[in-house]
Amino acid sequence: MYKKHIVFLIISFILFFLLSFHFNLSFHNGYSAVLTFAGIEFGFLISSLSTLFGKEFTRRLHLEEDKGTIIQQTKLQTLKKYYHYAMLLCLSTACLAVFAELFSSSQIINSLLISSLGINFLITYLLVKLLLIGLEQEADFDS
Repeated sequence: MYKKHIVFLIISFILFFLLSFHFNLSFHNGYSAVLTFAGIEFGFLISSLSTLFGKEFTRRLHLEEDKGTIIQQTKLQTLKKYYHYAMLLCLSTACLAVFAELFSSSQIINSLLISSLGINFLITYLLVKLLLIGLEQEADFDS
């Protein structure tokens, strides 16, 4: 992942956590909504990943070196890492929601859940933004 996105996500997580903890936000039995969101997001991640197979955009990403990352890799490897972290975060949010539902959740658990939900939104936004750029490039290549 790009360093600027890692820093942005960490700062956002801390900010979400502090705000939700300070204002004592909780779900009040809304954990099923979090699980529903996590399921829908996971489905989006799988389906958007499957649309990239066999596309010219994917071939171009495989050939281009990504200069914005910490380690040397192709742009396709960078995209793979974004998907990897998005799926891990989505699954961990779902697990945290189940944990909070089964056991009496404290304010810390609620704040962690709100923070991870916020980060899920942000990383999904980053992936959608990237997919829209790819769609634009694919259309330019076809014309």
